[in-house]
Amino acid sequence: ACNYLLVDDASSYTRLTMHELYETADQGENVDTLFLGSSHCFRAYDPGLFEELTGESAFNLGSSSQNYDTSYYLLREAGRYWDLKTVYLDMHYKFLFIDKKDRDLVQANIISDYMRLSLNKAEFLLTTSEAKDYTNRMLPFRRNWQQLGDLSYLRGVWEKKQTESYRNYEPVAVEQEYYAGKGFVWSDAEFDAEAVTWWDNFTDIPEDMDSDVTYTLDYIGRIVEFCKEEGIRLVFVTAPSLDRYLEEIGPYDMAH
Repeated sequence: ACNYLLVDDASSYTRLTMHELYETADQGENVDTLFLGSSHCFRAYDPGLFEELTGESAFNLGSSSQNYDTSYYLLREAGRYWDLKTVYLDMHYKFLFIDKKDRDLVQANIISDYMRLSLNKAEFLLTTSEAKDYTNRMLPFRRNWQQLGDLSYLRGVWEKKQTESYRNYEPVAVEQEYYAGKGFVWSDAEFDAEAVTWWDNFTDIPEDMDSDVTYTLDYIGRIVEFCKEEGIRLVFVTAPSLDRYLEEIGPYDMAH
């Protein structure tokens, strides 16, 4: 009840993606090919086009700012329901330089909030966060508890969740993009790189990065081992990026 009143997820792509994952599984439909990664993933790889070109069923489990630990637990979740043949892991280099203590858990929360209860979910919640974060991770409404006395906020969330589109998990449109199904987000917007005045920046990353990528490499290794054990073909890919983006965000060459 608290989650219903305090968590505003009416525009959440991840809510629709996770619902469709379980709905597909409950209907007995298998998925051959899985895509994992950040927003670069769920905006770049179209399962519908992939199926048209290859004849194999596909699903995109990309999510906003998805780190490799979250990719690992999503892979295990998908493996519980589908007999996967191939996994494409998007290696967006921005997320290689993530230390556990400095992680932004929002990207993990938007997945775990919609995962069904299981040992996999419990391990995901317990191992990818510190004890001080357990309350916020396990009780989504706790993150918005300050809104409890804001009647206009509560009324707004209630009204959104009473709509037929919300209750029926109908695709949502946000600005110039929309959820197109099977985890893919489509947009026909044109991007003007010269008009962008702010970019992420990683200039503070030291030249010796061995210690900074230990956490990430551990989970990439777990993904590799899981795929080996399950007989899944694993492919590392990178979604195309503008030259300007690669120049500004850095350090692409070091990551490569």
